[in-house]
Amino acid sequence: MSAEKPNYLLILGVRHPDRRVPSLVDEKVDGDVDRIFHESPEGDSSKIKYSAWTVVKNPLAVIFGILRLAAFVVGNLTFAAKMVASGKANQLTMKSGGRTQCLQAAKQLSDKHGVEWEAVDVSLIERAKLVPWHLTLMSWLAVIILLVSVILAFSGSIPWMITALGAVAFATTVGTRLGDVRRPIRDERMFENIVSACEKHDSSQVVLITGENHVQGVASNAAHMDVEYDTAWLSSTADIEN
Repeated sequence: MSAEKPNYLLILGVRHPDRRVPSLVDEKVDGDVDRIFHESPEGDSSKIKYSAWTVVKNPLAVIFGILRLAAFVVGNLTFAAKMVASGKANQLTMKSGGRTQCLQAAKQLSDKHGVEWEAVDVSLIERAKLVPWHLTLMSWLAVIILLVSVILAFSGSIPWMITALGAVAFATTVGTRLGDVRRPIRDERMFENIVSACEKHDSSQVVLITGENHVQGVASNAAHMDVEYDTAWLSSTADIEN
């Protein structure tokens, strides 16, 4: 990597929907800042192309998309209940003006310090293409087995009911593996984009606001390049639950 490295990188991990994020970020960043980075996809991605590539490379994502939507609703209702039960109902929100609190924090910090903010994550289309061929095959196989076994299970066949449960477990394993494969690539790309931007804009003191699960990966890349950094989980699931 030939880009000029930043002198200091502050990595702030947050839970995207938490309303406290903008204020927590604002409290944490009180020194000089040259540039702000945020875990948003690079560029504008065509939703049609992204959907098409997702179906081709990972058809299991279609099923998981439905399941994740259900989990999203249940999970956030649970999250809301915990916040209310702990007397933090006033800190709860899902989105503000169509933007997550994480992105709102980046824009608020940008306005305060008078510096630009920049999206550094992998584009949505490229993210869909990141699925390796062997996992694509496993994804198609999981979908076929799952659909066939579920259809036959409705006929009342006990063996096929068991097969359906096994197919769900297999599909879940594949889906988890896909997340494990892509996250390190995204973490590395975010760090590379930060370094590239620092060279282009002559920035040395920079901040990254990202989801809680990406902090360690980006920090690992920074350590590998001998970049001085600090990490902080300002708003994590564990923090809220505790």
